[in-house]
Amino acid sequence: MKTDLKFFDHKSKHYGKIQWITLSMNILVLFIIVPILWDVFMEMGSEGYLLFGFFIISFLSPFFVLKFLLKTKQFVFEGNSKKFYILENKKIISELLFHEIKSISYSEYNYIIKSKNGHRTITVYTVVTNGTPSPIILAESTKIFEVRQFGEKIAKFLQIPMKINDSITLEHTELDLPIHKRRFSEDQINTQPEFPKHSNIHFGIQNGEYIIESLFFPKIYLFVSIILGFAFCIFFHFFIGEILLLSIVNWENFPPTLGEIIFLILSLFVGFSPSFYVFWKLKQKRIIRIGSNFVQIFSKKISFEDLEEILITNHKILFINDKTCHTLSLYFFCDSNEYEELKNSIYFAIAKQADVSLEGDDRF
Repeated sequence: MKTDLKFFDHKSKHYGKIQWITLSMNILVLFIIVPILWDVFMEMGSEGYLLFGFFIISFLSPFFVLKFLLKTKQFVFEGNSKKFYILENKKIISELLFHEIKSISYSEYNYIIKSKNGHRTITVYTVVTNGTPSPIILAESTKIFEVRQFGEKIAKFLQIPMKINDSITLEHTELDLPIHKRRFSEDQINTQPEFPKHSNIHFGIQNGEYIIESLFFPKIYLFVSIILGFAFCIFFHFFIGEILLLSIVNWENFPPTLGEIIFLILSLFVGFSPSFYVFWKLKQKRIIRIGSNFVQIFSKKISFEDLEEILITNHKILFINDKTCHTLSLYFFCDSNEYEELKNSIYFAIAKQADVSLEGDDRF
């Protein structure tokens, strides 16, 4: 079978890393232990050779056990037969003809991993079919930037449209267009951004540039960082200080020695570093500017020509093209219920600066 496009499911990638890490660690241990025990094996004669072989096999067996037990899944586009296959441990479990895939879009699903210390939610981003009786996953990843690359490769390979959202579908020939030459929805062009009255986001125009300024100041972050700062400070000062005999309980005189004073200052600095970081982030000037041909995120300027799409995921806003992804954390920028309005306001400003219009555009 000649494979033209192949993707692994998100678990297979992690399984592969685990297998090779296991093998590497075992080989490293063997390089350390074998020279030490070599003379012992040699003194045992023929039995020593057998024991040595068993010793090697025992150390390498976890790698082969993992390789045998862990299931790997592949998503394969085979150009000669014009078929899409889903393989599990190299066995075909599902297939689909290319012409049955009319268009594709992005989706996601979640699952929970439980452990003794709690649980965490894993989000898996997917490329799925449109027009089939039920959506079929064609590729997946836990990284949205990576799955976007997969989607564009599939759309170009099959020469089919990519549905970006409910109102925008791009032909495969449009996927490399910069953001100001792409399709905009009617809302993105004609709807003036409106943040709630209680919002700490200010949207306006200044010297011909659209300005999105954040005055967001979540005091809970500062409060939590101060509590953690006290804990880190006490831990560092008394645990490390006890080892070095520099903590307050080890002071024999007052005022303390220069070394003890320096260590106390260092303890305060290390302990309260989370508070300093949070305070600095909250006092930082947080402004997104949209000029005639660029988007500036704080001090980072991105040309429209180097930008294709704006996405929001995991409390981050991503400014993406095919090769790069610029990320801005939104924890210190706005409330989570304002994320979508923030993204729409950036699209609105880009559309206005690029003079995008729906009139006479038969793409809409």
